[in-house]
Amino acid sequence: MKLRCRPLVLAALMFAGGAHAADPGMPDCAGVGAVRVLHEGLGAIESAAFLPSGKLVMAANLKGTLLRKDSLAAVPVQVASGLSTPGGIVVNDEQSVMVGTGNGLGGLFPSAGAAGIAQVDLQTGKVTPVIKGLSMANGLVRGADGSYYASDDLATSLDRVLPNGTVQRKWLSLNSNGLALSKDGRTLFVNQFLRPASRR
Repeated sequence: MKLRCRPLVLAALMFAGGAHAADPGMPDCAGVGAVRVLHEGLGAIESAAFLPSGKLVMAANLKGTLLRKDSLAAVPVQVASGLSTPGGIVVNDEQSVMVGTGNGLGGLFPSAGAAGIAQVDLQTGKVTPVIKGLSMANGLVRGADGSYYASDDLATSLDRVLPNGTVQRKWLSLNSNGLALSKDGRTLFVNQFLRPASRR
């Protein structure tokens, strides 16, 4: 799937560096303004998700923390720490989210099962491990039936976790990064940050 226009991006929220140059060969999407840097110096932000209220939650991968930004002008605040290289985020409700953990070089060795999923209480900061034994979890989505899908961009292992907690490691032999489910829940879209391993 190719983008035909340049969407709004929260550049400094997603990357540790400064402002990012826009692609001169791609026009702006209709109704979208120029790229604006909201914050710098947050470290490596692996993923972001909106709460029902519109507040933004972000996983700071190398710092092992979860940040929350309450409005466009607000400075992000830390709401949880002690997460092992957090990755993908799935929102439960205004008070809690599920966060992929073990989003690091362990993804090179899926059989080690070094990653997992933890529940984070956004009010207290409590981190509760829920699922263990995943290959990696830098991308995380949950289907309507309660199944989780967790991506590994370093090895060909896209994992599924059934509603009863059973981990199906390498459910799909594909390296992938970000994930998204279609509205009807029947199609899983994947982003490949690296070239597919089978073509290297």
